[in-house]
Amino acid sequence: FPLDRDTVHGRAVTDRRTIHVPDVAVAVRTAFPAQRDRGRATGVGTLLATPLLRDGLAIGVIVIRRTTVRPFTMTQITLLKTFADQAAIAIDHARLSMELGVRDSQIEAKNRELTEALAQQTATSEILREALGRQTATAEILRVIGTSPTDAQPVFEGIARSGVRVCGALGCVVFVVEGDMLRVAA
Repeated sequence: FPLDRDTVHGRAVTDRRTIHVPDVAVAVRTAFPAQRDRGRATGVGTLLATPLLRDGLAIGVIVIRRTTVRPFTMTQITLLKTFADQAAIAIDHARLSMELGVRDSQIEAKNRELTEALAQQTATSEILREALGRQTATAEILRVIGTSPTDAQPVFEGIARSGVRVCGALGCVVFVVEGDMLRVAA
């Protein structure tokens, strides 16, 4: 249906007010000529249209009709306005629920993305921590070698300590080959 003032429902929407047509046959000759053929074809005698308003804007319309010419009472008109208010609230509620659902989906996606990024950062941090530990252990061993150029025992002990620390091991043993035997050096 076209949204214009030539129909009862169009006028209710454009004017943002209830339109009561007690006798459609009279009204279509003067106020609503666009409904002349439709009114006859459907056998409508009385019409009542109330807009669905949200923040002063029409978002729909409720139309009730009778086949006989019998005007609606003020109580019935008020009731239809109440129904229209409830329908507008329901439409707004549905819209907000959809927006909330979309927002929830966006938040869940972002949460997954951040969780994956955190896992990658944690893995990278672990790799860096291990690399730093290896470099520190290597530096300590090189320091021991530099301070004990003629004695290998402090180097073996430094290697054993570094092996435990860097590898998170219970222990580290350094063996040296002496003939056909392995001797514990540290």
